Amino acid sequence: MPRILLVDDEKNVLKTLSMGLRRLSYGVEEAQTGPEALKLLEKQSVDVVVSDIRMSPMDGYALAREVHKRHPQIPVILMSAYGFESQQVEEKDGIIYPKLTKPFSVHQLVEKLKEVEQTWKPHALQLHRHILVFSDHKAMKEIDAHLRTSGFVTVGARSRDEFLKQLENSQFDCVLIDEACMQDTEWKILNDLDSHAPNKPVLLLVEGPGSASHTLRDMKVTMLDREKFFEDRTWMERCFDENVT
Repeated sequence: MPRILLVDDEKNVLKTLSMGLRRLSYGVEEAQTGPEALKLLEKQSVDVVVSDIRMSPMDGYALAREVHKRHPQIPVILMSAYGFESQQVEEKDGIIYPKLTKPFSVHQLVEKLKEVEQTWKPHALQLHRHILVFSDHKAMKEIDAHLRTSGFVTVGARSRDEFLKQLENSQFDCVLIDEACMQDTEWKILNDLDSHAPNKPVLLLVEGPGSASHTLRDMKVTMLDREKFFEDRTWMERCFDENVT
């Protein structure tokens, strides 16, 4: 059964919903504030977040934005005792959230959870793709963390030998190369890709749109501006979906 994170500053609401979901075999985590919920998400894997809107110091909309930015594979259901403009979903900052108006029963929440699973699961599976990352030790940690929090599964390689081994033995959907670590091994890396992954999309992390080598540009790889890559989490997702079938 899915694991649900309930977020509400009213203890009685948390208690009632938690008990009802656990009786139906759902796994439940609880948080009374937005910051508490975000800390929990760094340590505990959940499938859905269900959050009240009116909370302090972080309201439900701000929490939903942070969850979407840090963990885009996790859907957020918003709940409120003050109603919503539409009946089915709430749109905020260009993001559409399923919603529930209080008071509601545990069974109504379960029905909403089932709806979310049917509509969100295919999207989440799109995000959970494997990316082979070739970068040096200094940049690998930052790149890996950024991709993982964006919903991707990463396999890292810090040397040409390790990269070749991963090409031969690992299952992956896409290759991301940090151009800064290639230097004089560029032609070897290109040969490795041509020999072992000729049909895989290649994404090249560069310092600017004009910094990529001519050879790589001839391969028709997708250029990823480093600054934009780290600042905009959704940019990588759009690029990945365009390149991977």
